[in-house]
Amino acid sequence: EVDWDVLVWTPPERAYSADADVSRCENVAPMADLVADLALEGRYAEAMTVNGLAFSAALDFPTDPAVEAMPIADGVSLSGTGPSVVAVGDRADLERVEALWVAREGETRLTTTRTDGARIQ
Repeated sequence: EVDWDVLVWTPPERAYSADADVSRCENVAPMADLVADLALEGRYAEAMTVNGLAFSAALDFPTDPAVEAMPIADGVSLSGTGPSVVAVGDRADLERVEALWVAREGETRLTTTRTDGARIQ
């Protein structure tokens, strides 16, 4: 289990898993081996970043939010199959990322990891 602060940016657009281009996702599947190796080494933030960049490209989501966060956050990725983007790391660092992401249309949320489910209040 990891205990991270988490920043989520959700753009106004919606995307649905059923609409994903399966063949494009299959094209980046070899990255899964690298992601697994990183995770097995305990390099979870790097694993999520590699995975997020690969699938952002495959699913045709912008990589700009991830690239903005990479020098500041420990890790950044798509949330599920997108289009939301999640950054993890130190809260002060994530507040710096938030200052960049709030300029984008959509909504940002600063929270923490949880192992017991989540609720939006």
